[in-house]
Amino acid sequence: MKALVFRHNFAREAVAKVRGALSHRAFVAPPAPTRLEEVPEPVPPAANWVVCDTAVSGICGSDTKQIFLNGALDNPLTALLSFPHVLGHEVVARRADTGERVVLNPWLSCIPRGIDPPCPACAEGRYPWCRNFDRGTVSAALHLGNCASAPGAHAERFSAHTGQLLRAPDGVSDERPSSPIPPACRCARFCCIHLIRPRPHSCTAVEPSLLLPSGSCDTSIPTSRCGSSVDRERALHSQSAWARTRCSRPSPTSSSPRSPGDPG
Repeated sequence: MKALVFRHNFAREAVAKVRGALSHRAFVAPPAPTRLEEVPEPVPPAANWVVCDTAVSGICGSDTKQIFLNGALDNPLTALLSFPHVLGHEVVARRADTGERVVLNPWLSCIPRGIDPPCPACAEGRYPWCRNFDRGTVSAALHLGNCASAPGAHAERFSAHTGQLLRAPDGVSDERPSSPIPPACRCARFCCIHLIRPRPHSCTAVEPSLLLPSGSCDTSIPTSRCGSSVDRERALHSQSAWARTRCSRPSPTSSSPRSPGDPG
């Protein structure tokens, strides 16, 4: 199958960087580290992982930074990547086993890694703060899209743990939840799946029902709270229009730690 693959190689990256000053095409042309390639079909790396057929795979800011080599080589987060890997983690797909349409929670935290009991951060639902990104059943990585043994979603198919798959409700197009997310909306997206604390700016529209696991998905993913309140019962029964919510602004004296590996 076809997939967008990143192969870490200093010589390739140097050539792409020099040629890229003349044309952005150089970042995806031979011998650049990012290429569209034929790769093997995805194989679930452990129990409770399933293959999914990609419907739409959105482009995240981290994808563009990697493709255009816009990053620091001494970034300590590179210790939590494994190569080569298939890019992509903002995706709408269909489970191959049930046909259910799902969106992806990309973090390769304790539950997808088969680590039990989970670390304190994962136990609270703060998956970007997981203490085990370099342990467990898959190779070192923060999330799908930068893991050698769990290829990402810029491909015809990918595999994911059932706990990462959240049912996409009827009436919401494939493009909407997978589209690139402006910085002002990142807080809404991640706060509402209980991944990080609100950042000091307002949020826009979110879809609570987008974030709910179906009966066939792992219900260990916590239902969201955005700011002061999103009623769980209302969210569980909501299948309709987009609900407008706001994250509460942190007080001037409070701190809002940023996730170490925000994929947006």
